[in-house]
Amino acid sequence: MNLVQQIQDFWLQLLEVARHIGPAEVVDVAVVTFILYQLLRLLRGTQGTQILVGLILLAVVGIVSTTFNLILLSWLFRTRPSSSSSRSSSCSNPSCGGRSTSLAG
Repeated sequence: MNLVQQIQDFWLQLLEVARHIGPAEVVDVAVVTFILYQLLRLLRGTQGTQILVGLILLAVVGIVSTTFNLILLSWLFRTRPSSSSSRSSSCSNPSCGGRSTSLAG
């Protein structure tokens, strides 16, 4: 398939999608866009921005690992730590007073 044919197929598919767009879809996109914009404005300049970027990066890595069938990475994303395990650590930082902290959920 040559490039011209691919472009023509793309435009035909785009026109087909455009025929099915109604007022409800436009309102839906506008509301989601507004909510995301307000959320980003709220998080801008805070640690929340770093957390959001980290979550997005994790999501992208998870999608890529699934898409390209990266077995080990996909397994790591599917496997969750067991909530029944009880692990604890001792804090040597003066801010926690040397208390033992539990890491189990």
